[in-house]
Amino acid sequence: MRILARTPSLTDAAANGVVGTAINVAGLRQASMQVGGTFVGEVTVEASQCGDVWFEIYGRDLSDSSHALDKKITAPGLIALENLSGLQFVRAKVTAYTSGAINACFAGIG
Repeated sequence: MRILARTPSLTDAAANGVVGTAINVAGLRQASMQVGGTFVGEVTVEASQCGDVWFEIYGRDLSDSSHALDKKITAPGLIALENLSGLQFVRAKVTAYTSGAINACFAGIG
């Protein structure tokens, strides 16, 4: 079993289009992403096989009572990434930004 330690991806991102560090998730089945900070903006989770073409993926918001699946994260929270089997990389990306600081980190288990 491989455990991905808490790995920062975005640190105080402060602009639209800022892309976090790609995290290697090869061999992991699941991961979580914690989004923190005080911000007005939007973060998406993206995945890639090769690290050159990225696709938005859904996460389950565990900090919301509905545990809804969504591609857009607009408030601090804990997001479950439930089916990473076969993927190589994930990253956080700021897709809309107005103000504040946005932080994101990943943890996972394989």
